[in-house]
Amino acid sequence: GYLWEYVADAWHGDYSDAPTDGSSWEDKAAGPSPQRVIRGGSWRDRFDSLRSSTRAAIPDHTRSDAIGFR
Repeated sequence: GYLWEYVADAWHGDYSDAPTDGSSWEDKAAGPSPQRVIRGGSWRDRFDSLRSSTRAAIPDHTRSDAIGFR
């Protein structure tokens, strides 16, 4: 819960047509996505955002002391 987790998936508004094999979710036909997914909330967020199911879209070039990766 200390940092948002930056993940490999491109942003999609819902899980329609998401891969079921655990691979990252890209839309290869559309090309590179300018939006990426972050998950989990950070030390800057309210307690109700500190959950693994919390996700948000961010521009792919965003840098922040509240975003990390594993």
